[in-house]
Amino acid sequence: MSYVEEEYYESEEYAVDYEGNGGEWALVSPAEALRRPVGARAEAWLFTTLSISEVLGDLQRDVEKVNEILGLTPEAALLVLRHYGWKMNDATLEKYFNEMDKVNSELRITEAAFHSGGAGAELIRGDQPIECPICGDDVPAGESVALGNCRHFLCVNCLRTNLLCAVKHGHDLLDKRCPIRGCHSLVGLNLFKELLPAREYGQVQRRFLNDYFISNRHMCCCPNEATCEGVICVKAIRESSLEVQCHVCKLKFCFNCLCAPHAPATCDMMQRWERMVQENEPSLALIQHMTKGCPNCAVRVEKNMGCNHMTCVRCHHEYCWVCLGPWSEHNAGYYNCNKRSR
Repeated sequence: MSYVEEEYYESEEYAVDYEGNGGEWALVSPAEALRRPVGARAEAWLFTTLSISEVLGDLQRDVEKVNEILGLTPEAALLVLRHYGWKMNDATLEKYFNEMDKVNSELRITEAAFHSGGAGAELIRGDQPIECPICGDDVPAGESVALGNCRHFLCVNCLRTNLLCAVKHGHDLLDKRCPIRGCHSLVGLNLFKELLPAREYGQVQRRFLNDYFISNRHMCCCPNEATCEGVICVKAIRESSLEVQCHVCKLKFCFNCLCAPHAPATCDMMQRWERMVQENEPSLALIQHMTKGCPNCAVRVEKNMGCNHMTCVRCHHEYCWVCLGPWSEHNAGYYNCNKRSR
């Protein structure tokens, strides 16, 4: 490099830096480049560990943002957020406004969801006696319930049973509607909490979080589910493997496939390798059964006939096939093991 070139590069205000997130190049200032970690610390800079409560808090703020901008109910805002991968930035908002009618029709978001003043679904009680439209029982005044935005009154047991069936049969709980046929009013997670026992509502929460993590490519639960509730959040998606570590239980794993770290091999390479191992497992089991390792060098040896006196072709170690002990310690003949017969 000439003196002129050196002077030019030294006077540059910005440097080109390879981000590593899908092979993109970006301009960063020298000060920013110095602040960024290198080596092993660079991997840690790419991700962080959150608690379940922190994840739910961030999600609640996103819902409130959509609620404020679009004027939707929280239940409808959750559907829109999920439709766009749980990311609602300026670009996503512009995309939604450009295809609003199509998306609202697909998600069955009605005009009522825009004219609720941003209020969420609430349970109201009827002040008149009714006949439950589901079971046909007479319900006294004050004992029937309905969603506030549709006012389809029915008995509490029928509504609770309807919600329990939705949980039991794996229905889409975010998209759960009023049980009256043709009504598009969303029930909302708060009503599940209000009407269901704690155990069943716990299932609702877990289902919702699983749905959230599956739809959100930047987050995943720590695979050590039995003892850990850590949530890994990455700043950039990589097509190749990305080794992360849960800061709660210290488990290291690949963010993409949730298996043990396997860099530099890709997740696809590891899957092919595991399939090959499974396909060859019967052959490996047969080899383990029919052969024994030399006690000196561990090379596998198969005995197809003859006496128990073995001589390894690799290291020339002499040993007994039956007990794998040194042949020099045997004196019961070539076909008997005096150590085994004791």
